[in-house]
Amino acid sequence: MPEQELDLDPPSTHAGWRWLVLVMGLWLASSAFFWPHDPPEATNTVIVGLAMAAVAFGGLFAPRVRYANTAIAVYLIATTILFAHASLVSAYNDGVIAALVFAASLVPSEPASWTGRTPAHHRA
Repeated sequence: MPEQELDLDPPSTHAGWRWLVLVMGLWLASSAFFWPHDPPEATNTVIVGLAMAAVAFGGLFAPRVRYANTAIAVYLIATTILFAHASLVSAYNDGVIAALVFAASLVPSEPASWTGRTPAHHRA
């Protein structure tokens, strides 16, 4: 039986930021049902939140995908300013999520693997 190489490299660096953005996207999508929203605002909130979550998940495996969330955060900031909001809570929620996702999307990361280890072709 061949000797198995012990992998001492840490798992994906900064992948926690992708998971955080995924959770924030799901929060944003679900927040449309927690307090009053105008119909176009609610639709925008759900679609943007689900897009953020999907991009964050993709960013776990293809780190450059995270830049799509940078663009989505800029879009959310713009719609927060331009759209009428049914409640002030909704506007603040969108603005805070947009700012946090924007910042988190700029943090670089290594690709994750299903085993929790950095793939060999990505190690220095």
